[in-house]
Amino acid sequence: MVQPVPRIGLILTLLVLSAFFGFIIFASFAPAVLAQPAIGAVPLSFVLTAALILGAILVTGLYVWTVNAGETR
Repeated sequence: MVQPVPRIGLILTLLVLSAFFGFIIFASFAPAVLAQPAIGAVPLSFVLTAALILGAILVTGLYVWTVNAGETR
């Protein structure tokens, strides 16, 4: 029997999409800010991009863990 996708999937999807599009909008309107160094000579844009990628990986892991935990009940 096919189970419906939990509501957490929609919430996590909206979270990742809002972070991504927020970054895109921020880059469009304030590119000079993203060019500023954040850690030594590493620009802020690189740090935020790495945070977006790691955050998406963590959110995916959270979703998989939540869905798999629900299957064992």
